[in-house]
Amino acid sequence: MLPTSTWALRKASPPKIRPWVSFVASYDPGHWVCGGGVVHVVVAGCGSTDHRGTLEYPGRTVTLEPAEGEVCANCSMTGDFGNCDMYKAKLVKLLWVLWVLAMRVSNITFGRAQVAPPPLDRAWWKMGGLAAEKHIQYILTVEKRKDDFISVVMEHLRMSGAYWGLTTLDLLEKLDTVDVDEVVSWVMKCQHESGGFGGNIGHDPHILYTLSAVQVLALFDKLNVLDIDKVTNYVAGLQNEDGSFSGDIWGEVDTRFSYIAICCLSILRRLNKINVEKAVSYVVSCKNLDGGFGCTPGGESHAGQIFCCVAALSLTGSLHHIDKDLLGWWLCERQVKSGGLNGRPEKLPDVCYSWWVLSSLIMIDRVHWINKEKLVKYILDCQDTENGGISDRPDDAVDVYHTYFGVAGLSLLEYPGLKAIDPAYALPVDVVNRIVFGR
Repeated sequence: MLPTSTWALRKASPPKIRPWVSFVASYDPGHWVCGGGVVHVVVAGCGSTDHRGTLEYPGRTVTLEPAEGEVCANCSMTGDFGNCDMYKAKLVKLLWVLWVLAMRVSNITFGRAQVAPPPLDRAWWKMGGLAAEKHIQYILTVEKRKDDFISVVMEHLRMSGAYWGLTTLDLLEKLDTVDVDEVVSWVMKCQHESGGFGGNIGHDPHILYTLSAVQVLALFDKLNVLDIDKVTNYVAGLQNEDGSFSGDIWGEVDTRFSYIAICCLSILRRLNKINVEKAVSYVVSCKNLDGGFGCTPGGESHAGQIFCCVAALSLTGSLHHIDKDLLGWWLCERQVKSGGLNGRPEKLPDVCYSWWVLSSLIMIDRVHWINKEKLVKYILDCQDTENGGISDRPDDAVDVYHTYFGVAGLSLLEYPGLKAIDPAYALPVDVVNRIVFGR
C-alpha cells in the first residue's frame, strides 16, 4: 500500500466545499512547460494545521497552506485527512509531478487540460461533419412553432432568440432566406419609449435585449432605422456612480451588463457617452486571484462572466489589466476528457462554453492551450443529425441557444463552410468590419 500524505494532487476541480488551494510557479521561462513557462500545481487539504506542508522542486521550496475557512468535505476539519475518501492522498501523483518538473518535460498534461496539442486536423468529415442544412431548416422552423412548450417558455426572451437564430443563419451563409422587412418591423415594435428594447412586444426594456436588437439590426445593415441618440441615452443612463451598469430600472448589477453596454455603444459608435474609465475600473475590480472574473467584486469566477469582462476590456483597449497566462490556464482547465468545455470547476461540459471559453482564449491569445480537434468532435457529437439543432451534451434536447453557440464555436475553430465570427462583438467579422470599421 502506498503511504499517505497530507497533500493530494487533484485531477478533478473542487466541489461546492472548496478544500483546495492553488499554487502557481514560474519554472524556467526559457523552457515551455505547461504553456509559456507556467506550472500549476493544485493541492488539496483540510484547514487543520496537520494538513499544512511543503512542496519541493528544483530550486525552490514552497509552503502550502489551505485558505482560511476551507475544509475537507468528508473529514470535517478533524485533521484525519488520510481517511477522507474524496481526497485520499496519493503520494505517487506528487512524486510524479516532481519528476516531471525535474526532467523539464516540454509537453505535459495536468488534469483535464491538454497543453500544446498537435495541429488541428483538417480531415473534418471523418468526424461526421456539420449537418448544416439540417440546422438551417431547424432554425427556420423554430419561428413557425407558436404553441409548443419551447415557444411558450422562450416568449419573454424572443429578442435574444432572434439574435441566436439569425446569427446562426448568417454564419451558415443563409441569412438571405429570411424576410428582412418582417424581422426589422418586429424588432422596432419591441422598442420602449425609454429607448431600450424588451424581449418581445409589450415587454419591459432591458439592456440585454437592447443589445440583441442592435445586433439583429446590424446583421441586416439596418441600424439606420434606429434613433441612435435615444438608444444611447437609455444605455448610458444605466451606468452607476462606481462605473458598473444596471440591467434595467430595477437596479440589478452584473458584469454582463458592463459588457453589453460597451458592446452596444461600440456598435453604435457612442462609447464617448459613458465614463469608460470608470466602466473599466469596475470590471477590473471583479477580477479574482485565479485570474478569472465574477459577476460582482468577490464573485466566483465563471466562464460566462470571464467572456463578458475580457470582451469589455478588449473593446476598450484595456486587456493589459489581465494576467493572460493565469487566466489562460484557468480557461484551458475547463476542457474535460470528452473534449467539451465546462464553465467552472466540477461542472459537466456544455456546448455553449465552446463560445464563452474559446472566445476568451482567442482574445488573450491562448487558444492553442486547448485540444481543438477534441472540442470540434464534442460539438459535432451534440448535433441532432436527423432533425437539426445542437444540444448542450450528446443526446440531449436541442435548442436555438446551443445551436448558435455550437456553430459560433465551430466558426472560432475555423470550421470549413462557416463565416468567421468576431470573438468580442459576437457578430460575423464582415458585419463588424462594415458597421464598426467602415470596411
